[in-house]
Parts: sequence; C-alpha cells; structure tokens
Amino acid sequence: RSMIKNIIARIVLSWPQQWYRYERNKKLKKLYPKIMTESTQPKVAIVRPSRGLIFAEVEEYFEQVRDTYPNIRTFRTHNLPLYDCFNVHIEEVLSDPSYQYIWLNEEDTLPPVKALDAMLEFLKTVDVAAIQYPFNGGWGTIGKSSVTGDILFTGLGCTLVKRKVFESLSKPIFKVDKSFNISSLQWYNNP
Repeated sequence: RSMIKNIIARIVLSWPQQWYRYERNKKLKKLYPKIMTESTQPKVAIVRPSRGLIFAEVEEYFEQVRDTYPNIRTFRTHNLPLYDCFNVHIEEVLSDPSYQYIWLNEEDTLPPVKALDAMLEFLKTVDVAAIQYPFNGGWGTIGKSSVTGDILFTGLGCTLVKRKVFESLSKPIFKVDKSFNISSLQWYNNP
C-alpha cells in the first residue's frame, strides 16, 4: 500500500512540471516553429544539376518543403557535364557528416506534393527511394525486369538516397563508362 502511495505521489508531483514544459514548448513552437523542429528533422541535401534554367514552379515547391523541413540545403550547378554536376556537390555533402540524405532532383522535375515525406517513409526499409515520373515517349523513369520484377535502374529526377550508399561507392560516383540498352535491358561498357 505504501508503494501505491509513493507512485501516486510521484505522478502528482511530476505532473505540474511536465504540464508546464508542454505548455512552454507549445508557446515556443508558435513563436519559433522552425527552431523547434530543426533538431527533430532529418538533414537533407538537395543536389540539383542545371543546364542554366530555373523553373519558378520547382523553386516555389522547394521553398514550401523548407517550411516543413528547415534542415534542407540546396546545392546547384550549371555549365558542367551532367555527371560532374552531381559529383561536385555529392562530394561536398559527404564532407559534412551531418547530412543524412541526399535528394537528387533535376531542374525541370516538379516532385509530387509530400514527396519528401513519402520517400523518407520508404527509406525506413530501403536505401534508395525514387519517384516514378513520365519520360519521353511514355517511358517511366524506373526500369524493372519483366522476368523478376527487380528494379534495374532509375532516373535521378526525383530520388532520395541514404548517405551510406554514396559513401560505399568508388569515386567519382557518376561517370560515363557504361550505357544501358533499353531494348535488351542490359548494361554495356562504353568504348
């Protein structure tokens, strides 16, 4: 019986302190919403290669994403071969150990609403999440084997990758030493 009184006394004594902490945090979140969420949000680097074009709709999209995910930083390049546009910034991101994810997003690809939420959820079980989007001639950007259903490749228009994937690859990560034949679904070495 004294044990029950002791437990009840602890609950009664700790309740006002926890309630105060909860109310204080609620007020701070209203005053400083980004500060209160920064420590709990993943740190994401967005690597966006460009041919020098800027699409207003895509820019607005990422501004809205930053409202929810304040730990996002965008890395842009242009006037480089496409593979270098990726390599330059991925190396820069990997030099900062605080980034957990790298979101590859091409300049002309407008991700669907809540794309980052969906990809982060998917990355709880896998290392790479890609969003299927239409491509020239009705092709999709995710290629699957018709025999096994395995994913053979994905475009990089909207792809979120765990940091450890890039850390495990030899450098340079992106190169043009192979080509993919879409008809035979096979990779070939470039001459």
